[in-house]
Amino acid sequence: MDNYTQDQNEIRVAVHSVNQYQKITLSGKLIYGKTNEVKEKIIQMLTVAEGYIFDANGLKMIDSTGLGMLVTVVKQIKKQNCPIVIVVKPGIIRELFMIAKFDLIFSIVESEDEALQILSNEGSSCLPLDDY
Repeated sequence: MDNYTQDQNEIRVAVHSVNQYQKITLSGKLIYGKTNEVKEKIIQMLTVAEGYIFDANGLKMIDSTGLGMLVTVVKQIKKQNCPIVIVVKPGIIRELFMIAKFDLIFSIVESEDEALQILSNEGSSCLPLDDY
């Protein structure tokens, strides 16, 4: 079952199951003034899963508060000791993730199929979040 929320500031969050994993899809602008509400919505919608996929292909814009919000949400998920993969195609959003060194703490891939392959192979060998 899909859960959808949309605020008036053009950010959309969808959470649904893909096999034994949970997929969080973000679209719109994840920027200052929206991040606290989005963080709370994501945390409320999360369920226990064997791994998590964050699909950022729909993001048009993300700023430092959006990047920080993702780290905060991931800290909540990491308490379950589950792998996390970010799906984002080449472009400005992916470049921002690389500049922020997200590739050190997440597997960053271009497709959901790649994400599922990584998750099914027991996750990734990225740095622990505390070492980031």
